[in-house]
Amino acid sequence: IFAVSSWFALGSLRDIQGGLAEIKEREEGVRLALTLASAVRDQYAHQAHTIILGNDTHLSFYSEAEQRVVELTKAVKARVREPDERAWVVEIERATLELDRIFRQRIVPAVLRKQAEDVMEEHGRAQLVVTQIQERADRLVDRFETSIGDIQGQVRSVQRAAFRWTLFFLAGAPLLAVGVGLSIYRSV
Repeated sequence: IFAVSSWFALGSLRDIQGGLAEIKEREEGVRLALTLASAVRDQYAHQAHTIILGNDTHLSFYSEAEQRVVELTKAVKARVREPDERAWVVEIERATLELDRIFRQRIVPAVLRKQAEDVMEEHGRAQLVVTQIQERADRLVDRFETSIGDIQGQVRSVQRAAFRWTLFFLAGAPLLAVGVGLSIYRSV
């Protein structure tokens, strides 16, 4: 009985530890997705500075911000599991490329040529792309947070079951020993 109890308790501890590791992984996903959303806003801010200043002095800052977005997207991609989560990351990757294309091929040339109307039109397009990236990042955050709650519920369930079974085995062992002892005593 003690061996079965120990085996069950160790198995439960392994399940709990696995659940806690999974929670930590999903929490990192939340952090990365939120950081990604912030990095996209930073990238967009450098686009806005280019427009406001009317020159290309912020291109190096923009390039750094765009590279950060690409790196964070890869890190988030490594943490997604479900098909829809993967699809959202693919959409973020595609939108990031589109945002960069709009900026480098349309906004910067229009800024340098002082074509304010074209700048505003392309800036509007860029804003829509940024909004799309933000929405996908928010979906990922929501999904990660939901899965954290689900895993926490599973861990609590395993904890309760382990506690109940451990009490059962610990209370049952002495009762069984008493029963065996009485049985032996009566037969002698």
